[in-house]
Amino acid sequence: MNNSTDTSTPGITSSLSPVRQQQRIRSIDTLRGVALLGILLLNIIAFSGPLATYFDPSAGERVAGLDLAVAMFVDIWAEGAFRAIFSMLFGAGLLIFFAKPGIPESAIKSIYYRRTWLLVGFGLVNSYLLLWVGDILYAYGVTGLFYIFLGTYLPRDWLYARRRYFFFLV
Repeated sequence: MNNSTDTSTPGITSSLSPVRQQQRIRSIDTLRGVALLGILLLNIIAFSGPLATYFDPSAGERVAGLDLAVAMFVDIWAEGAFRAIFSMLFGAGLLIFFAKPGIPESAIKSIYYRRTWLLVGFGLVNSYLLLWVGDILYAYGVTGLFYIFLGTYLPRDWLYARRRYFFFLV
């Protein structure tokens, strides 16, 4: 691996090793932590009872008072927000990962594929061996594998790809 220092940006190393604490983007790390805690808040509902309570809090028992208020807050404010933030951070992480200066593209792709396949593998283990059906890591991993393929498209080709994908889903 290349451990040289990029001379155009002082203090930035151009290696594939994890970044030093001084190089981390704290706002992204903080936002990722908040999103992760928010997703935990969403998943606690499913962890604590039947999976049906995730979609309908009154499944299994009557919900009233503070329980109803918390369920409404989670459903209205947290449901889409935390997943959207986490998904956007996943995309931002991909862009940051591929923007490392002075490293051959083949080395970056090699590490990227290894990390993405580990994400897919962990998602499958979590879904089928640990039996958490709400796992999203597999979906992130598969999306990450398609990123390399779709990243080579021109904007005009993206339009055609989106149409094909839309009609595939319908």
